[in-house]
Amino acid sequence: VDTQLAVRWWRTRAGGRAQGGDTLAAEDGRMAAFEAAARSGSVRITPAVPLGAGGAGLILVAPVQRRGQPEGFIAAT
Repeated sequence: VDTQLAVRWWRTRAGGRAQGGDTLAAEDGRMAAFEAAARSGSVRITPAVPLGAGGAGLILVAPVQRRGQPEGFIAAT
């Protein structure tokens, strides 16, 4: 996930890959977790949110930095 919260790529449990483009900022719970992770520099977890594959779940958000500068996030459900 880039710094604008656009999905750049993802990997499915089955090992498939797909190109992204969707934004994860559309939901308040998600946005709050990304903002908190960026501010703190540590992992955050969303409340239960709707998932693209259906149903609801939690998203673990880890900020990624290079030389102290934000590069984006790793997000996992």
